[in-house]
Amino acid sequence: MLAVFLYARSKVESEIPLFRSWLRRYVKNWAHCDAVGMELLAEFVSWTDAPELWVRRGGMVAFMRSGRLGLYGEVTEALVEKGRRDPELYVRTAAEWLERQRR
Repeated sequence: MLAVFLYARSKVESEIPLFRSWLRRYVKNWAHCDAVGMELLAEFVSWTDAPELWVRRGGMVAFMRSGRLGLYGEVTEALVEKGRRDPELYVRTAAEWLERQRR
């Protein structure tokens, strides 16, 4: 299981430069840049409504670093409240983790 986690993490980390290169290559003005940025955050928030457990949890943990930095306070607060009511333990745990990051 640890090997699967480490592989998945390395794949995510290796994809970040790819996403950055897309921004560098294809985004040519502020409107495109802003739209991409807002769509990504909105997409992560929408994941918290997904029927799949791991997608809902993924939507929460996408905001962990932002929460630690004190960013998106209203969004993270709403996600914490939603996650606390989730029937799945792993989503509720992610909500508590996000809450701790916000402090």
